Amino acid sequence: MLSENVDRSAGVLVTANDGLDLASLRRAVSEALGVELTAADDDCNVFELGLQSMDLMRLATRLKGAGVDVTFAQLSDDPRLSAWAQLVPSAEVVPPKPQPRTPAARDHDRPDRAYPLTAVQQAYLIGRDADQSLGGIGCHNYIEFDVAELDPERLERAVAALIQRHPMLRARFAEDATHRILPESPWPGLTVHDFRDRAEEEARAAALALRDRLSHRILDVARGEVVDVQLTRLPGAVDRLHFNIDLLAADLASFRLILLDLCALYDDPESLDDIGYTFGRYLEDQAEIRRAERERARPYWQQRLASLPGGPKLPLAVAPESVAAPKFVRRYFEFTAEEWPALERRAGEAGVTPAVLLATAYAMVLSRWSGDERFLLSLPLFDRDLDAHPEIDRIVGDFSGLVLLDVDLSGADFAECARAVQKQMHEDIGHAAYTGVDVLRDFVRTDLDSPRTAPVVFSYDLSAPLIPDEFATKFGDASWMISQTPQIWLDHQIYRTPGGRVRLVWDAVEELFADGVLDAMMSAYETLVRGLLAGEWTNSFPEIPLPAEQRERRDEVNSTTREITANLLHTAFFDNAGDRCGQPALLWGEDGELAHDELARQALSIAGALSQRGVGRGSYVAVVAPKSAEQIAAVLGVLAAGAAYVPIGVDQPAERRARILELSGVRVVLDGSGNLEHAGVEILPIDAAMRARPLDAPVPADPADPAYVIFTSGSTGLPKGVELSHRAAVNTVEDINERFDIGPRDRVLAVSALDFDLSVWDVFGFLAVGGAAVLVAESGRRDATEMLALCHRHSVTAWNTVPALLDMVLTAADESPLPDTMRLALLSGDWIGLDLPGRLARASGDRCRLIALGGATEAAIWSNSFEVDGVAEGWRSIPYGKPLRNQKFRVVDGRGRDCPDWVPGELWIGGTGVALGYRGDPELTAARFPQRDGERWYRTGDLGRYWPNGDIEFLGRLDHQVKINGFRVELGEIEAALQGHPSVAQAVAVVLTEGRREVAAGVVERAPANLAEDSGEPASAGAPSGAFLPPATDADAESDPHRLEHRLVEALLAGVVAPLVEQRESPSVCAEQRPVVDIWLQHLTQRSVLVHRGGAVYQHGSRWAEVTDPTWLKQVREDARGTWLETVATALEWAGPLYAAIVSGDADATALLDDPVLAPEALNDLLPVTGEHLAAAAHDLRARADAPSALAEWDVLSGRGTARLLAELGSDSVECTLLGSSKPVLAKAEALLREQGRATSTAVLDAVAVDARHVHAFDAVVANNVLHRMPDPESAVATMALLLAPGGRLYLAEREYPTPLALVTALPLEARAGRFEEGLPSTDWLYGRERWIRACAAAGLSDVRVLRAEDTGEILLAADRPPQARGIDADELRAWAAEHLPEHMVPGHLAVLPALPLSANGKVDRNRIRAALEQSADRPRDVGDPPQGATEVFVAERWAKLLGIDSVGRDENFFRLGGDSLLATRFIAEVRAVRAVELPMREVMRAPTVAGLGALIDQLDTTGGDDFEEGAV
Repeated sequence: MLSENVDRSAGVLVTANDGLDLASLRRAVSEALGVELTAADDDCNVFELGLQSMDLMRLATRLKGAGVDVTFAQLSDDPRLSAWAQLVPSAEVVPPKPQPRTPAARDHDRPDRAYPLTAVQQAYLIGRDADQSLGGIGCHNYIEFDVAELDPERLERAVAALIQRHPMLRARFAEDATHRILPESPWPGLTVHDFRDRAEEEARAAALALRDRLSHRILDVARGEVVDVQLTRLPGAVDRLHFNIDLLAADLASFRLILLDLCALYDDPESLDDIGYTFGRYLEDQAEIRRAERERARPYWQQRLASLPGGPKLPLAVAPESVAAPKFVRRYFEFTAEEWPALERRAGEAGVTPAVLLATAYAMVLSRWSGDERFLLSLPLFDRDLDAHPEIDRIVGDFSGLVLLDVDLSGADFAECARAVQKQMHEDIGHAAYTGVDVLRDFVRTDLDSPRTAPVVFSYDLSAPLIPDEFATKFGDASWMISQTPQIWLDHQIYRTPGGRVRLVWDAVEELFADGVLDAMMSAYETLVRGLLAGEWTNSFPEIPLPAEQRERRDEVNSTTREITANLLHTAFFDNAGDRCGQPALLWGEDGELAHDELARQALSIAGALSQRGVGRGSYVAVVAPKSAEQIAAVLGVLAAGAAYVPIGVDQPAERRARILELSGVRVVLDGSGNLEHAGVEILPIDAAMRARPLDAPVPADPADPAYVIFTSGSTGLPKGVELSHRAAVNTVEDINERFDIGPRDRVLAVSALDFDLSVWDVFGFLAVGGAAVLVAESGRRDATEMLALCHRHSVTAWNTVPALLDMVLTAADESPLPDTMRLALLSGDWIGLDLPGRLARASGDRCRLIALGGATEAAIWSNSFEVDGVAEGWRSIPYGKPLRNQKFRVVDGRGRDCPDWVPGELWIGGTGVALGYRGDPELTAARFPQRDGERWYRTGDLGRYWPNGDIEFLGRLDHQVKINGFRVELGEIEAALQGHPSVAQAVAVVLTEGRREVAAGVVERAPANLAEDSGEPASAGAPSGAFLPPATDADAESDPHRLEHRLVEALLAGVVAPLVEQRESPSVCAEQRPVVDIWLQHLTQRSVLVHRGGAVYQHGSRWAEVTDPTWLKQVREDARGTWLETVATALEWAGPLYAAIVSGDADATALLDDPVLAPEALNDLLPVTGEHLAAAAHDLRARADAPSALAEWDVLSGRGTARLLAELGSDSVECTLLGSSKPVLAKAEALLREQGRATSTAVLDAVAVDARHVHAFDAVVANNVLHRMPDPESAVATMALLLAPGGRLYLAEREYPTPLALVTALPLEARAGRFEEGLPSTDWLYGRERWIRACAAAGLSDVRVLRAEDTGEILLAADRPPQARGIDADELRAWAAEHLPEHMVPGHLAVLPALPLSANGKVDRNRIRAALEQSADRPRDVGDPPQGATEVFVAERWAKLLGIDSVGRDENFFRLGGDSLLATRFIAEVRAVRAVELPMREVMRAPTVAGLGALIDQLDTTGGDDFEEGAV
């Protein structure tokens, strides 16, 4: 609780009068402080004087209650009495008037009287459900008291009297979020465990076992079990009192009251007066006030909702949902009676409260162990209105509230941060009527995939000792205590203990955190807080150093060294080439070979040619050549001339190549491609250079000289050149050679491109020791079969590539062994699949060592290594390992501090391998290569964390830079290149991770120049009901075209709502369908079938007798005979039970989709006007001079409408494509059309992204009553416009208003889809023709016209894409990308978006774009392993049937195969019917594979069977 000394007498009240002076304000604050203030205090900060936040909150509440318009935030902004006097108009602070005692209101305790739970109680009740993450526990306090022998009989009588005295101790909590008071408690009486006769050790063990059971016991609150007291009798005349209270029934202040009353009742059961007031009565009295306050506070939180963070991302050892039985463990330390006042004084001097001081320190420790400087803390609030009633302080109940504190620790020092926390705390507390529970519910509604949470708690209550002195005197102080709260990770509580001490407690779910994490955090917290007693609060941010043992381990792993030689990259090769005469240096193809001595001669010749052109030390020479002996000779020749080489891939676009030449400052280009034209510098063919007079020896150079410049992707769209010295590269090369004993007999498959730094070791590592590099031709660099053949042919011993290439080769080997010579595999540049180590071991007969390496081009190839000799359980990826010799790693937070173990941060690389910088870019060099404590580091932009053993785990990129096949790819560069195309307005590049990793891009077309900016009216807001009602008409009007339809619906609905009429409460209506029932009731009222009497009360109207008359019903059905409504009338006649079940929640609304008549599309097909509109569209198409050859229908369901359209067209030359978001639905529709002799194709398209293959590909697009399902007309028509070819025509059939039948066929499905969920924006259901016409114009369509308009509300529009309209051409855009980007950066998949989707905070929603691109990408399906076991086969067969596919692999994803929530619902129903297992939808979403769901079904089948039921009893 955040209560800060507020549990006092009622104090003073404020009433409006004729003058508020400083004196009256001074009296009010003096009363709260318990000290007498004088005029000298008027300009003092009241927080420095000792006023607490909750004191101020109560003062603001009283002022507001007196009609004074002042807020808590206004008072806290300038906390001086003199400022308040200016702020508050005429009012007077007066003592409260005495109120008469209310007579006992015992009807409030009747068992049938239900009271709604508070928001916090609801959260506690829902959270304790075992299906909830970190659920399965009660929210309770468990305390033990060791005392001299007690009288068990007196104790039992006292407890019984206590329970009878306080109704909430007999409260029963129901699933409908209410509580009722039982006449008698289910407490069985005092249970006594007598261990006095046991040996001391045996008694101690038994007592500990009992503690373990009782302290985490879940009280059965559904039957009224909210308190339990037991007694253990121990040897040595010690009795142990076990006290367990569920916090659903009592907050902390109530807990103290319970102990006080128990103490008094133990002495004298008749000593306490009766209490007339109850918690239930309090809730009723406060309901309207709280409701109004909540609505006033709502906008404050709603406006901030998108920008609020979540809780601190503390390092977790396991996912919260995997913790089956959360168990809390306590840690604490104390301040003495002398220390605490000193800390209060320090807080006052800084102008903050002690609560804020501790909250800030706590937050800083959380920040240190999460890397977050902004996050949410849950603050329980003492929320009992002490002015509500004279007996309010004597009743027991859970009065607590909850506020989410938005912590921001971006300040420069502790004092600045604390003041910011206090200001925000006061702002948030000032709007606490809209509770933290409300905000968390908003998160669930807005964050669909992963809602923000606030699982870390700060609770402060020093209003009185936790254990009252009177109780402690009789029963002793608490000897052991634990609290637990569902769905909470860490709960920090601060309370008083006897003797003036203050205890700071952490209760945490131990299993969530790795060993040592909580201990280290608690130690850091204690050190920080104690340091604040005398330490500096300003001028610096608290360091919070690493724990000592972690500091020692970091120093140890970062201090491994080797002697740094004076070698250059090429020194060892040239020095020893003469001695290696005839020994192969380079091998290629069938029998290609070049010896060391010959390679040296060629290189020195090239060096001679360069020297003749003035190239020497300090020069840069570009090498453009395919992988070949010439290429290697050229590189060696550049180095021998004393220069640095700049590799440029032969596939680089001319524009990018020119930019590299400009940035690098090269003087000469060594060309082996034969394709270079004038490049602004001298182009020297390599074969010509090799004919020059050779140098006698390489030009002397310094190890600090540049050796090479490799250009990588840049975030601005420009490449950046990483410049490495000889010393840096040599250190890495020699370390790896020494580490793995690379020698003259070793050969490496040199597959990496020269402009990829893995090639540095391929070339110089092996040439230095007399080994050989086996060159892979450019054409074979992605040919696994060719690579495998080279490995066998040339006896390769070492493999050095990105993981994907080894994966390809192992796949190509297909269980065949790798060469016997293969002994070493180095993998780096990308994630290593956890299956690769095992596959490599099998393929090599365990001969080949697998080494994972990491680092950056900016740090000389590699900086860390890890030998993989197995994959440990729980690994998410192969670890980075430890730093190489003479290299260092830091994991750094946003303030440049080393992150504790397990805490993610940016990886910084230091030591000998750090690059010289970025060629020609001193600003970027300074930013990315900072100096710290005299050392130079490279900030990688990678995310990682240290493990306690000193290994580093790589976690990904901090920004949008990624690695594809080892190449670093800056997504920003791809986006910049695509946006350079004249037809592209915006572009977003993402990496697809399902299956093979590849880059995909979504682009937005540039809008036509003449497009109006106003694209239509905004979506409607307000109550949804009016938008869902058909137009009002006279019930007897013969002219009403829906007259018969109205009567059929009236008859159905009268039967469904009959049980609800004239009842105030209707527990038979489920929450999902409640809005639907409300609309039905309004409709029947509009039709005079019902009369609305206010609130939820409806009575029979003037037409009730008519519509329920069997004779009338028979006549209505007779009238329907022979019309299109005949089958509808028959269906509705028997549909009453189904609708009643849907309303109650006993049936899912999706059952309507299976009805052959009442399914919305089936009903649409029945409508005569549907066929007429399709015929009109077909007639219009046939009348066109250029008959369409490519036709598409959007969002096809059954295919029946398509069949009618194609029949009307009567032409076999039309190629028809069915578009939709569900593969199974499309497959079913395609099959129906095939049976009718209609050949069609299908394409899965998401409204967010249209695959580039279908952009502007259709001469006509038909949308048959489906576009209203999309978010709004503008985005719907914009998507259609992307499909239309120039001159193409859109046919749009829609309804302008709801029909009566839509109320019962479509509306329940809309509710099922979440349309009425609280917190979602209210939008129209259907739209008028004017809105659709404006939407067409906004999308750039022309000649918009109404082809047909019916008196029943249906319209058919046509709109054309102008023949001259230009748009994105997919082939042209791909060619553009290939011209402007390297091959590995060209997106493998392109899609066009009508607009970039945005997240709640207004940023581009990359996750949504990625999901849409994943769905639209046409990627080969990897079925994988077949199902295993009967249950998996059962799941796979059901999936295949639902999804319309032949087979399913055990690891395939249901939703990736085309499943959706509807199909998942049907799957769950089949599991329930066949296996009698209730499969939770959230588990289907969480583990949507055959293997995952098979295991879950088996688990639930086992635990839900007869044995479980018997055990439960």
